[in-house]
Formats: sequence, structure tokens, C-alpha cells
Amino acid sequence: MGDNGAVIWVGEGPGKVSEQYIVRPPNYIDHTATFTASGAVGGWNDTSYMNAPSDPGIWLIQTNGKWVRHYSRAHGAGASVAPEGMDPLPPLTKVANAQYPHGTNNFSDSFSDIRF
Repeated sequence: MGDNGAVIWVGEGPGKVSEQYIVRPPNYIDHTATFTASGAVGGWNDTSYMNAPSDPGIWLIQTNGKWVRHYSRAHGAGASVAPEGMDPLPPLTKVANAQYPHGTNNFSDSFSDIRF
């Protein structure tokens, strides 16, 4: 990758996740993730906690090629972004005394309206 980028990967074969980061002037980081599900459904967790950015949102390219900003004011609300056409979304199994406002103890259980 040279001095301005890196590639990391987790796993081997089906279910492998590969992520590429490239620093671009003046102050951007391009991130590309490649994931292959090992079955009919798959998923991985990818989080970005930058050091106090002026814009804490995450920008995604939708299937129509347009950029969209994803940000939630409540931690965990709408945390997951599903691919276009993933229908139905996985059902939520709510629990008593849930850690997150969507009613579960899993951060990733709450889906955003945004699709990629």
C-alpha cells in the first residue's frame, strides 16, 4: 500500500473480511470493506471512532451512487446499515432492562433507514 495506506483482514475463505484504508489529501481517509458471507446471511461489525471530528457522521455511497450521511444522536439507535434488498430485516428479540433504546442488549440490532 505504500506510506499512505494499509490493508487488514480477518478470517480465511468464506466469511473473510478485508478492509483497506488510504489517507488522501488534504485530510480524508478512504475506507473500502470487502465481505463474503459464509451462508445465506452474514455480517460484520465495523466501527469508526475518530478523535473529535467536526462531523461525527459516517458517509456511505448508496446503490444509486449518491453519498449519504449516517449519524444517530442516540448511541446504538439505527446502528446497522443493511444492503439494498435485504428484506425482511432480522427480527428484534427485545429483552427486559435492555441496554439500548431499541430494546436489546446488542448494539447492532437496530437498523437505519439508509441502505447501501
